Amino acid sequence: MKKIIKMIRNKWHKDLLEYQKEIAQDLLINQAWLLFQKHDIDYVIKNKTWFAEYTDYVDFQSDRNVKDFVKRSYLFEYWTPPYIKAYCSVCNTFSNMKSDYSKGFYTETYNCCGMGARMRGMYEYIVNNFEKNNRVYIQEVLTPSYKAYENYFGDDNIIGSEFLGSDKNCGEYYYFNKHKIMHQDCTKLSFRDNSMDLIISQAVFEHIFNYKQALSEILRILKNDGCLVLSIPFFYDSQNSVMLAKQEKSGEVIQIIEPPEIHGNPVDGSGALAYWHHGWEFIEAMKDVGYRDVKVHFYNNLYKGYLGLQSLITGMK
Repeated sequence: MKKIIKMIRNKWHKDLLEYQKEIAQDLLINQAWLLFQKHDIDYVIKNKTWFAEYTDYVDFQSDRNVKDFVKRSYLFEYWTPPYIKAYCSVCNTFSNMKSDYSKGFYTETYNCCGMGARMRGMYEYIVNNFEKNNRVYIQEVLTPSYKAYENYFGDDNIIGSEFLGSDKNCGEYYYFNKHKIMHQDCTKLSFRDNSMDLIISQAVFEHIFNYKQALSEILRILKNDGCLVLSIPFFYDSQNSVMLAKQEKSGEVIQIIEPPEIHGNPVDGSGALAYWHHGWEFIEAMKDVGYRDVKVHFYNNLYKGYLGLQSLITGMK
């Protein structure tokens, strides 16, 4: 396995070095197509995206190859070309993808099917690793991601929810913008024990102050051998997580680091407050709660618009 991973890394290194000068100058749609001309379509579509996984901070820090990769891909992580032509695993087509790096996160760049690189990468991972007959809970419902997973798993096998406010009852449905939506609070889910095969969480846990309680709740409702797949803004160079704000028992929020960090929220135009910048401490928290086989999966694929060192996290019950 390590030999295969090394071969894949070397392949990306070679591509990066070969095209770095051209891309740095002006990577518009026509120039981006150079990335595909060297390989046939089958290679581009099936090319390995998942090239490294780690179980803890020490494991990650000891890998010189991934550090070398980060250095080589630095240009693509922090200078995102305005347009590229890339393959989308959601709609199975090549499309002209526009960068939206103005949001400040390279993981949100290169949208197709209403999904940025982070969401499309997670979708690719899930459809490659989970059968369609799984019982799935996803912590969103008003997003293009939910629709994509609903199409894949089938509407009888998937259920989604949004957080609609602390005054709402978990498990009950409320109308929001003419949509009937289930409300759930991640720290006190209404689902019964051992009821889900797979739980998908995208950019949620940085917004939960008591995230360990939320992890415990998800573990409770997972079936044995069930899996949590999640994405967060993951600060892989930091062993510890950083608390940006805290929530008192009274519900009062005290800002620790100014200014407040606000992310997009599909049910609230004012956004969602981030409480945490999670580092590898989050991985240890998952293990402490009771998850097994916890891993951070790093990925990159120039041909699919996944730039920089992107990541998702998995844990089994």
